[in-house]
Amino acid sequence: MDLNKIINEKKRKLAHNGHGGEIYKINNLQDLNSLLDFSTNINPLASLDLFKRAYLDSINQVSRYPDSKSTLLKEELVKYFEYKITSENLIIGAGSEELISIFCSMFIDSSDEVIVYQPTFTEYAWAIQKNEGKIINVYRKSKNNFQFECDPIISQITSKTKIIFICNPNNPNGLLDPLEKLEEIIKIASENDILVFLDEAFIEFTGESNSFVNKIDLFDNLFVCRSFTKFFGIPGLRIGFGVSNANIINYITNGQVLWPVNCVAQRVAQEIIKSKEFIDKSINFFSEESKFVVSELKKIKGLKVYPTNTNYILINTRKTGVKASNIKECLLEEKILIRDCSNYEGLNGYYIRICIKSRELNLKLISSLKKIFRPQMHEKGLILINIAMREKKLTGLVKKCDYYPCHTGLEDCTFCYCPFYPCYQTDTGGFEKVYSKTGGFIWACSSCIFPHKRENAEKILNGLIELGQDFKSISKEKLMKLRTDILKQNGTKDDM
Repeated sequence: MDLNKIINEKKRKLAHNGHGGEIYKINNLQDLNSLLDFSTNINPLASLDLFKRAYLDSINQVSRYPDSKSTLLKEELVKYFEYKITSENLIIGAGSEELISIFCSMFIDSSDEVIVYQPTFTEYAWAIQKNEGKIINVYRKSKNNFQFECDPIISQITSKTKIIFICNPNNPNGLLDPLEKLEEIIKIASENDILVFLDEAFIEFTGESNSFVNKIDLFDNLFVCRSFTKFFGIPGLRIGFGVSNANIINYITNGQVLWPVNCVAQRVAQEIIKSKEFIDKSINFFSEESKFVVSELKKIKGLKVYPTNTNYILINTRKTGVKASNIKECLLEEKILIRDCSNYEGLNGYYIRICIKSRELNLKLISSLKKIFRPQMHEKGLILINIAMREKKLTGLVKKCDYYPCHTGLEDCTFCYCPFYPCYQTDTGGFEKVYSKTGGFIWACSSCIFPHKRENAEKILNGLIELGQDFKSISKEKLMKLRTDILKQNGTKDDM
């Protein structure tokens, strides 16, 4: 049977983007328990002790169908929000992703325009494309720390616009958007008969006073999506909820499967939402620990660390010259997993995201990052390069060296200590890992002859002299640009 004949082209191209927490893709699955997962923004303070009794009690219910309406959980949520909402304002789903999918399936028709404020959670695009909507991307600006701006969104509103997707605090940068600006967009959208999907999956980290759940009665077009995954730390149970006016909730509920959430998830969520001590402790912990981690990261030369109000931090590594994919690979060698953000719409290959864990684990991550970003060059190497820069001449071939001949096709020894090390690039055919018997590794360039060809050595030296009087004063970004320029002059394609 040829499925291509019965599935249209748009649906054939449908695919999920990458996301954090992909620990099951790690080659050695036996190492999962020893892997430190900084790629997912899960609250490390959440523990089984919080809901152990509820979990055990729920086991007795698995022989019966779960409550299709999640009645008891809705009652607890009404109490949690201090009766500012009613059960009619709530829908419970199998995680926020299910709610995103249902929302799109009920409100998007073919060719409807949907504005997505990028970069943001990648599953919005998947759900929109699944329902054959047309995505209109509007971008937050990195130079403005990805802060919220109304005008770019408003300028894209047309008669075809059906929905506006906004995440607050935004993923992947974690910054809380000003409530007055969000309210302006919601009101303008309402005037144009446009729905607003507001994803508040991380709002608990900032305090409930910042949530639009408290204002749900003021708007006829707002749907707020919430999650138990991040702050409450139960991603494996897949449970979330949505808040809106009763009319919107009724429509979405009609598009939902009859038993969306299992009895265990319902019971555990009921219990965990009541733990005020856990909630207050978590807010205080992340408020302080995020400041510490940000301050430590800023000490690493070349990193651009973006402000955050949550338990995760977005980092731009462009000035270090090291790509996100290389950083991820290096950290995996130390059993640390981070989020490579290069697949986010609007971000390039130099963005990573990390989450905040305990002080001990945070320090381990920071220490590992420091090893990656321009390791200290051997003192002898610094001396030799500075001598060449000062004297403005190449060393030539040093046949009397104890290590000679060390490279095939060697022509010049000026840069015995390569000024680009570590480049994390394989385009010159020489950069690779050399493993020790104990399992450790170093980056080695034993087969790379790029800086040892006389023609290249001359270009490198002239470039270094133009960049500064002292090698240490030259940034990694400028060094990698010099490397790229020389390779282009030679007609070699460089993936930098």
